[in-house]
Amino acid sequence: MEEGKRLAKEGKVIEAIALYQEAQKLDPEVDLNPDTEAIDKDPEAVGQQLAQYAGVVGIRIKQDEEKRIIITSPIEGKPAFKAGIRANDIIIKVDNERIEGMNINEAVKRIAGPIDTEVKLTILREGKELDFRLQRVPK
Repeated sequence: MEEGKRLAKEGKVIEAIALYQEAQKLDPEVDLNPDTEAIDKDPEAVGQQLAQYAGVVGIRIKQDEEKRIIITSPIEGKPAFKAGIRANDIIIKVDNERIEGMNINEAVKRIAGPIDTEVKLTILREGKELDFRLQRVPK
């Protein structure tokens, strides 16, 4: 974690590190952690790489046995909560690309992105598809 602190001071990656920590809580298999050799060789490049996942929409997710991405809860005050996304909504598309059956790690990488960019989530709720355009914000 010392490397993460050093990166946060050199670049603006605090949100990216927080995202990594949140992703690890959701699924220990999520791997957004840069390898330490790369950090030592080029910390600025690694910081830029982490920054691409710094923006979040404010959801907690899990993957069920059918490999569907399920929202366990929207985070109060974040874009998903404000837009009306609910617990038990199923994410079926990210930016019009189907994610059913996709590994949760890959889904997290597609949902997260640079701060102040938009992502479109297509949700399945009670048999209906609903589209939500969400602005990514700092964690």
